[in-house]
Amino acid sequence: MFEVTSVEQIAKYAHSTPFYFQRTFSTITNMTVGDYFQRRRLTLVAQDLVTSNSKVIDISLKYGYETP
Repeated sequence: MFEVTSVEQIAKYAHSTPFYFQRTFSTITNMTVGDYFQRRRLTLVAQDLVTSNSKVIDISLKYGYETP
């Protein structure tokens, strides 16, 4: 498994250019890659909130949000 941090990394892994990867992704999923990243990050936050005893502020900072 690898951690994805940018569209460029995903495109490289998919043997595509960032432009064509984003275009194909949007066509197939009906959402932008940026929207997917945002939704995925919120899903991970929700999982952490439900399964851990961490404070909301700590979890929000862990996932890059500036405020809870």
